[in-house]
Amino acid sequence: MHTKPDASSELVTKFVVDGLQNIKGENITILDLRNIETAVTDFFVIAEGNSSTQVNALAESVHKSVRESVGDRPWHVEGRSNAEWVLMDYVCLLYTSDAADE
Repeated sequence: MHTKPDASSELVTKFVVDGLQNIKGENITILDLRNIETAVTDFFVIAEGNSSTQVNALAESVHKSVRESVGDRPWHVEGRSNAEWVLMDYVCLLYTSDAADE
C-alpha cells in the first residue's frame, strides 16, 4: 500500500473531499464500505463536475491534496485522457468523478 502508516482511510478520505471542495465538486457522496466483508476498499467517494475540464481539475486537486497532506499517491488512475470520468484508486478508497452531460 502506498499510504503512510499514519494515514488512515478516514484521513485520506478527508483530503480527497477537501480536494473536491477546492474545485467546487458537486454532489460529493462518501460510501462507507468498511462493514461489507467482501469490499475491496474502505470508502468510495463520488463527485460530479460540470465539464471534462472541471473533472480533470477535480482529479488534479484530489491528487495534490492527498499528496501534500499525507504523502500518498494513487495506486492507479483511469479516465484522465478524455476526463468524461476519472477513477483514482488509493487502495483504502476509490474516488470517481464524472462530467455532467454537455
